[in-house]
Amino acid sequence: MPETKLTNMIDPEVMASMISATLPNKIKFAPLATVDTTLVGRPGSTLTVPKFAYIGAAENVAEGVSIGITTLTTASTDFTIKKAAKAVEITDEAVLSGLGNPIGEATDQLRMSIADKIDNDLVDCLEGASLVYNDPGTFDIDTVANGLDLFTDEDDETKVMLMHPLDASVLRKAVAGAWQRYTDLGDSIVVNGTYGAVLDAQVVRSRRVTRGLAHIVKPGALTIFMKRDVAVEDDRDILAKSTVISADEHYGTYLYDESKAVNLDVRTTVTLTVTTAAAAAVAGATVTFGGMTGLTNASGIVVFKIIGGTYNAVATKGVDTKTASVVVVDGTAKAQTIAFA
Repeated sequence: MPETKLTNMIDPEVMASMISATLPNKIKFAPLATVDTTLVGRPGSTLTVPKFAYIGAAENVAEGVSIGITTLTTASTDFTIKKAAKAVEITDEAVLSGLGNPIGEATDQLRMSIADKIDNDLVDCLEGASLVYNDPGTFDIDTVANGLDLFTDEDDETKVMLMHPLDASVLRKAVAGAWQRYTDLGDSIVVNGTYGAVLDAQVVRSRRVTRGLAHIVKPGALTIFMKRDVAVEDDRDILAKSTVISADEHYGTYLYDESKAVNLDVRTTVTLTVTTAAAAAVAGATVTFGGMTGLTNASGIVVFKIIGGTYNAVATKGVDTKTASVVVVDGTAKAQTIAFA
């Protein structure tokens, strides 16, 4: 009589097709990007992609006068195809116990894991945007308005503002009656889970975004290159009586159109100087501050940007370590010296 085995219940090809088909919908910020599959089957792990600069508005030309020629300038960016991968292990008991659907759950979790990594990389791309409005302090309607003014065009294209949830709450309170409820946005919502809008910029909350930073993005600013469909493989451990299932996706992300992304930065600048007890500068000291790490320069200085609060700064050089408490007030630049004993 034929037996039903665990290997018959786990079909990597079926799981791969399920994940590949639904992965773009699971990438939260995919609506802000163009998903490009032209690289599927093409060799190479490093890609060179173009970036074109806008030639500017047209000009009036009098009769008989030659039209001025504007040079179309372009730059290129290199980026490396990366591999996002995750694996889970399912025991025979888990599958055969009848409790829940571990195989279906594994498929969902692997899909979510890969999508989460791609979303993280998209936010990293936005942090490198060239259009930046710096306004140390806290988010308010003026910050948003000034940031929107950095866009060079004058169209009514939808804009999405990615913010940390705590910053989004600060902004909502600050703008008061100018806040637009998400229920009033109707079919114009671009990203699922939109919190609301300010000056028609749809606010989306995400803990992937750094506190004190916000990214105003137009759809099409980003590109996701899919090198191939998701690959799923399984491997049987006959001693542990379990099956390991892995999934991986080869992809690349980059900021395709820098004119469609603006960063708002309300973080405060903190300058820390590390010295010896005799006040001599300590170069190359490692300083950990607010979850960030930096090295002091030749003058013993390292600079951070952070929101207001009280933080511990830990300076280390060789066997020497010094901890200092640093109080940061929003909007007020801070300078402090950390001296080794």
